[in-house]
Amino acid sequence: MPADEQLDQAFLIGRARLRQLQRVAVEFTLADGENGATTRRVETEDVENAVQLVLAQTGRGRILAVNTLRPTLEEVFIKLTGLSAEVMLVEKGGKGGGNAGG
Repeated sequence: MPADEQLDQAFLIGRARLRQLQRVAVEFTLADGENGATTRRVETEDVENAVQLVLAQTGRGRILAVNTLRPTLEEVFIKLTGLSAEVMLVEKGGKGGGNAGG
């Protein structure tokens, strides 16, 4: 495969991975009967559209809370590299706690 085609392919793969990382989770806490509540989680790139969709689906139901959850830096790193938290801990020599000075 020529170098320019390899570069194009690498660009498309990188772009798809970046798009995946831009997804957020939107959690909705919905009133359920008298005193109960249920939580519904939607993963999306378009928060506004997700909120509108859930509002339309709940009809006259009450939404008690809406939370937007974005991945942490560690979660993004793990998705990009494929390394698990356990592997990273072993590679760091079993040291935890985030001490930069050792």
